[in-house]
Amino acid sequence: MAPKIVFVTQFPAAADSARDLAPKGFDLIIAEARSAEYTAALAEAEYLVGFVDMLVDDQLYESGPNLR
Repeated sequence: MAPKIVFVTQFPAAADSARDLAPKGFDLIIAEARSAEYTAALAEAEYLVGFVDMLVDDQLYESGPNLR
């Protein structure tokens, strides 16, 4: 199973760049903060990148137990 990266953004251009820059062998999931897709992706994600400064709280660590 490929490691998962959750990229949080509301900017389409940033999402396009992330797709181009994602490392080979990783699954990239692009989601808006606190969306259902975001919450589901965190359950298996190892990395969270993007505009995350307002997301670092207890809920993040509970939802993303594999985050590094």
